[in-house]
Amino acid sequence: MAEHQEITKKEWKRSLLLIVVLVVIITIGAFVLLPYYWYGFVILVVASIVVVIVIVAREEKPATYKCPKCGQEFTISSFKNVFAPHGVTKKEGKWYEWKHLECPVCHDKARMFPVKKE
Repeated sequence: MAEHQEITKKEWKRSLLLIVVLVVIITIGAFVLLPYYWYGFVILVVASIVVVIVIVAREEKPATYKCPKCGQEFTISSFKNVFAPHGVTKKEGKWYEWKHLECPVCHDKARMFPVKKE
């Protein structure tokens, strides 16, 4: 049986660094652009969102998810990987990523965790 894939410290650090950099860029842009060039600030925010989506889509490795109801293992597209509701949870002292997906076999919608390939 495949077990859930734990989030590594490297992944935590990379995610937090990306968030901090984007917040700093948007904050500086707000103070510089917003008073006179509000449309420039809107462009900055949209460009930041596009950059995040491109980075996530290109760096994300295809993960295998397992349905908790029927046990079917399946992979999802990069588009669904970026836009599916997701988060992290702590189980037994370890952090795990989850996505809210629909099983292609039984059509059950639930939190699904990526599994390690054996």
